[in-house]
Amino acid sequence: MNIEIEYGNTIYSNNKIARYTKFHFDTLNDLEQFWVIRTDEGDWKADLKGLVITHQVWVDSKEFFMEAGREEE
Repeated sequence: MNIEIEYGNTIYSNNKIARYTKFHFDTLNDLEQFWVIRTDEGDWKADLKGLVITHQVWVDSKEFFMEAGREEE
């Protein structure tokens, strides 16, 4: 499984931005095993054809800026 983290393009007035964690799987069976143990926090969706589960949560924009600063180094 590979994990990829992305952020949305908009910071809202409550200082929140969407963080998307994408879990890439090799088989449908691996995806299914992960799907049944996921937490209730945030929004989840499974792309069965692409074998990707995406988890969206709202985070403080400070997290985004800290990550962006690390990528620039």
